[in-house]
Amino acid sequence: MATENAPDDKRALYGSFPNLGAPIGFFCAYGINLLLTTHLSKAQMVAYGWRIPFLLSAVLVIVGLYVRARMSETPVFRKAAEEKRIVRHPLRSLVPYWKQVVLGTLAMGITYTLFYTLGTWSLSYGVSGLGFKQSEYLAMQMVSVFFFAAFIIVGCLWADKAGRKKVLIATTAVTVVFSFFAPALLQHNVASIMVFLCLGFVLMGGLFGPSGAYLPELFPTNVRYSGAGLSYNLAAIFGGAFAPSLATWLVEKYGIMSVGWYLAVMAVIALIALFLIKESKDMDYTR
Repeated sequence: MATENAPDDKRALYGSFPNLGAPIGFFCAYGINLLLTTHLSKAQMVAYGWRIPFLLSAVLVIVGLYVRARMSETPVFRKAAEEKRIVRHPLRSLVPYWKQVVLGTLAMGITYTLFYTLGTWSLSYGVSGLGFKQSEYLAMQMVSVFFFAAFIIVGCLWADKAGRKKVLIATTAVTVVFSFFAPALLQHNVASIMVFLCLGFVLMGGLFGPSGAYLPELFPTNVRYSGAGLSYNLAAIFGGAFAPSLATWLVEKYGIMSVGWYLAVMAVIALIALFLIKESKDMDYTR
């Protein structure tokens, strides 16, 4: 919806707006968690405190339903409908584009690995493995999320100017380098943890922002939503579903450096996929 309503030279920037929901959601989640754990005892959290975020999320569900019920179709989709290019079974019609689905999934996998390593696993490890109080680590995460939001915008502005492929390859390559020294930053030291979180979220913003453009651009209008949506969610499974559990197991079995190797492997897989994806910055988006 965002990219199909965008000027041709600002598709990545427009595509960044939905993705900004991630750092905003992170900030709200960390903030509510911090407030609850600060003002409620452990017994109160177990008894009823854990329910509060779920009840608050009902407000977002209502807002989301209101917005979606009043959305209009994009000019690109209306044109495709007039030309009778819309398909009744988009998933079936997506079969010829299986390579794009696979490449999109693999290219974005590292984004979700970073997402859950920084956002979920590191909180658990910071508290249980490094000895931080949960409130201390949550506060550091809340600060670092601003870097995530800022570099979603920076990454998209750069992608609109230089191309999606150049930005993603450069950012993914830096992520490989980050993977090797990131574990050394995980120690009971506020400055060290802040460097780990802020640098990680900078890279994640640079990877996550342009995905709002390059995933839809892999597919023609008639299967664009299905193709981008399937790739996006498969990437979440491939890159993120097992990341916290796998990182915990790796630390217990092989030590903290193994988490860095895990990130590096996922980044290299993404790099290979990105080299096989065609640049789409100047494509005809009405096709």
